[in-house]
Order: sequence, then structure tokens, then C-alpha cells
Amino acid sequence: MRCEPLWCWPSVSVAEKEHEMTAVKELLTPVYVKDRVWTADAMQTQKTACQWIDQFGGKYLFFFKDNHPPAHEDLALFFQDPDADQSTWGFFSQTDKGHGRLTTRTVRTTTEMNDWFASEWTGIAQSFQVMRTVKGKRRKVIEQAEAQEQTPAGEQAPPGSQQAPVKHTPKAKASRKARQVIFVEETSQQIVSGFSHLTPSQAGPQAIATFLRKHWAIENRLRLSARCHLA
Repeated sequence: MRCEPLWCWPSVSVAEKEHEMTAVKELLTPVYVKDRVWTADAMQTQKTACQWIDQFGGKYLFFFKDNHPPAHEDLALFFQDPDADQSTWGFFSQTDKGHGRLTTRTVRTTTEMNDWFASEWTGIAQSFQVMRTVKGKRRKVIEQAEAQEQTPAGEQAPPGSQQAPVKHTPKAKASRKARQVIFVEETSQQIVSGFSHLTPSQAGPQAIATFLRKHWAIENRLRLSARCHLA
């Protein structure tokens, strides 16, 4: 889990066969929670975590994956509804260029699902959907076989010997592979939905995008560090 301000990421060891949420409970204390915004992986998006953070005077921003199918499906269907009135929704989109690709993040926020989730998720103030679209080019090598004619070794007579009648035989063919490098355009898309304890006045769609981007940046650094230690 991550907490803002100061972007600290307290950690605790997870024992073998222990659920991560059991270990996270040790961190959800007033010292770490009060006046901070907590973000977490989908696995830590739990109802008890929302209750503790709300109780200790903090804020949260959680997102769903398949660990909560009903909530995940409800938000997906809501944002996919072509007849939905989007006049009250928040909207933010930004495109960044780097590492040979274009990344566009589009965030939509709404308060219309608050009542739907309020009975199970404490303190929900808005829901959001983040669509991440990545366009880039992938290097692809194409190999094509080409036929090449070769003269058989026994077709020529050695020097000084009597020239025998030339018998024409078919020339052998050897294959040679020709390589061609092309760049194929590829587009990938990821959609993440979630909700936050922060109201729209406290965190608009641009702020939601910043929270999630920083969360994923920290997560990527931790994964890279783990891979380096394992290596």
C-alpha cells in the first residue's frame, strides 16, 4: 500500500501462507493513516481497509480487478452505457511520448454510483475509470527462402584428361534466406475502474490520474528492485 503526502510506502513482511491483508492490517494505524491518502493494489481493495482508513481520519483511492467481480462489473457496465448522461462527469486526458511509444491516459469520474456502493464500501465519494492506450512499433524480422543455382562438382573434367562428351545434368539449387526488417504498429489498451474516499472538489480527474500514475511508478520500482535482488 502507498500513502500520500510525502509518498511513503511502509512495508511489512508477509509470512508464508499468510494473506497480505493480514499483514497490511499492522500498517493501518492512526500514525500512518491520519491525514493521508492511501492507494493500494487490487488485492488490498478490501471493505475492512476502507473502514479502518475512514475511522482513523485518512482517505483512500482503490481500484478493482477480478478480485471483486460484482463491483468490477457494475462499474464497467456503468461507464460503458452509451445512454448515460455524462454532463456531470469529470474528464481528463493526457498523452505522453517516451520509449518509442505514445501513452494516452483518459480518466472519467462520477458521483452517481456512490449510493450504489455506500452500504458495503465505507466513505465512497466518487468512482472513476482510467483507460490507458499505448501505441508503438514492434520490430519484426521476416525471412524468405531464395533459390540459388549451383554447378555440380563432377561437371568439370580435371586438367590433362580427355574431354568426355558433356552431359547436361540439372543444376542443383541451394536455398538462401533473405531477411527483411519491418516495424509493425501495435496498440494495447488497459481499463481500470475504482473509487475513492476523496470528493471531486478534493481530487478531480487530473488528480486521480496523478495518484494512480505515482502508485504504479512506485510499484514498478519495487518490482524492479525485487528482480535485481533475485538475480
